[in-house]
Amino acid sequence: MGIKKHINRFIKAPIRKHLVRNEVKHLKGPINVVCKRDEFVAISFMRNAELHIEQFVEHHLELGAKQIFLLDNGSTDESLELARRYDEVTLLQCLLPYKHFKYEFRRFLLRQCAKNCWGILAGIDERFCHPYEDYIGMSSFLKYLNYHNYSAVMGQMLDLFPAGPTTSWPSNGRELVQQSCWYELESLRRTKLKKRRQGKEANKLLFTISGGIRASGFKMDNRPNLTKYPLLFSDGTVQPSESSSHRIRGGRIADVTCLLKHYKFHRNFESQCRQIVEEKSYFKNSLEYQQYLKALNEQDGLVLKTGDSRRFCQVNQLIDENFLVVSEAFREYANEIASCKKAG
Repeated sequence: MGIKKHINRFIKAPIRKHLVRNEVKHLKGPINVVCKRDEFVAISFMRNAELHIEQFVEHHLELGAKQIFLLDNGSTDESLELARRYDEVTLLQCLLPYKHFKYEFRRFLLRQCAKNCWGILAGIDERFCHPYEDYIGMSSFLKYLNYHNYSAVMGQMLDLFPAGPTTSWPSNGRELVQQSCWYELESLRRTKLKKRRQGKEANKLLFTISGGIRASGFKMDNRPNLTKYPLLFSDGTVQPSESSSHRIRGGRIADVTCLLKHYKFHRNFESQCRQIVEEKSYFKNSLEYQQYLKALNEQDGLVLKTGDSRRFCQVNQLIDENFLVVSEAFREYANEIASCKKAG
């Protein structure tokens, strides 16, 4: 381990942990939610996310979330008001700067809100989905993971975008979800998973993904990492990384990958990019967002949809397209459940 990583893990991370724990305020809803092993909670943090709140909450409640925990980081729009409308939402707030505390926010939420249960950690503009969701509920999916003693599930972000130019991108949350039905796989790069870096054990079928429409549509020099670990069993054996939203520490990684539908491209995307670039709050002083702005400035009315774009219909199509992975064991499990439902 390098000196910089050592300092971050053993000196800075404990300090951030202490500061976040002391600065978080409880605004509404229960903190201690008891879950069975086939139940889960959904976790996210937000700032000025009124565009996404309702769809995030309703999607994960429909998926079966026992409770949804949202940590606000100083919203000045209607985010807090919208979140307060849901009895199933527990609302927390911490005003420490996102730039320095974003990874500890994730770690804090998992520790405090998903004690000895499964937790979905997703960005407020992401929606978690699992393979064969059309006939396997989330409870059955978690039972499979529990049976095989898995504690971490890899997720791949699929950037979904609308068909028209930036000037026509949706400004309403429901319209954003409805119109963002296109995706692109041509510029993806798949890399075999390194067991020693991502967890204690990993199936040989698994791979990380980078690139996609963010790289091709905005002519990026670098390829954004699209792989995360959004589903974790919080029993102390696995934790999100102290320095990345794309890595975990510990855990036994499942032999099936899940989907994070990502709704990034909305009407106010350019102004959001400008704020993020000004704050330098993301990786390498928000380098990715600098490249978004560069492309938007160079091409008025940029259009992401091309002849290579595909329409998203259901999660399972991404298995055939080698975006998601399912093992033979999971496929057999799904088929058994489907057969039982038909017989019943």
